[in-house]
Amino acid sequence: MAVGRAQCPTPIHCVGHCSCTFSFESLWHVSLFCRSTSRFVYTITGLQDIYPHLRPFFSGAWQVDRKWQQYEPGSCRPVLSGPVMQAVCSIALLWEWYRWLGVTLIGFLGMLHPSEMINLVRSDLLLPSDTLIEDPVFYVFIRHPKTVRFARRQHCKVDDPVVLAFVTKVFGRLSPSTPLFPGGTHAYRNRWNSVLSRLSIPVSQCDQGCTPAVLRGSGATHMFMSCEDLPRVQWRGRWSQQKTLEFYIQEVGAQSLLSKLPPAAHSKVKTLANFSCALMLNFLSS
Repeated sequence: MAVGRAQCPTPIHCVGHCSCTFSFESLWHVSLFCRSTSRFVYTITGLQDIYPHLRPFFSGAWQVDRKWQQYEPGSCRPVLSGPVMQAVCSIALLWEWYRWLGVTLIGFLGMLHPSEMINLVRSDLLLPSDTLIEDPVFYVFIRHPKTVRFARRQHCKVDDPVVLAFVTKVFGRLSPSTPLFPGGTHAYRNRWNSVLSRLSIPVSQCDQGCTPAVLRGSGATHMFMSCEDLPRVQWRGRWSQQKTLEFYIQEVGAQSLLSKLPPAAHSKVKTLANFSCALMLNFLSS
């Protein structure tokens, strides 16, 4: 019997303890090397995805993250409010960057990551003309979602009638395999920088400016302020954990990019935002 017991495999709780001890030490070295809480968190969640049965043993790693953020609090991405997006629409319409604007509006209202929206093709859009359903909504199929832990196949819904009319006019007649924005990531970012720079809004992370990555959080904040329905925002934005969305909304909900802009930039945004409706209606009626 003694020999039989000696040949038994290591108990599962011991395996979990040893594995997570190694994981915790590795994560600690990652945190010291990267000096980034976001990379540290991504490493933890990545290991939890690979070893889901060891999830209960990661409490020590999460405690390091909490302490790190307590003593070195980071900052959330800035939020583009409705008036800023209206000013963006005005500039894009005046410059005739229609396809760039269409993708940007889809990213904002659909709460998409940049990699999800820039690579969209016409067949990823499901417009009312495609389904013969007259509801003023359209859907976007996300082929390679970044939030794959939520679901491997995802979609987003946009129910703004003006944006629906714009998207239908700009993209409706494209062939199924045609990219919505043909220029790629680099060309999209160049136009993004040009539009926001014209509004005197910083566009680099080192200046705490707005990159295309802010569209997802900005869209979530915009929707929450419109309906104050957190579960609905969570479902539309495809967040797997409501707590993640709660923390984000609480931190950025009261922030305003406009309030931090110089008076001249603030006035420029206000003027262009006031003309957005007229410019959009003029384009749709042309």
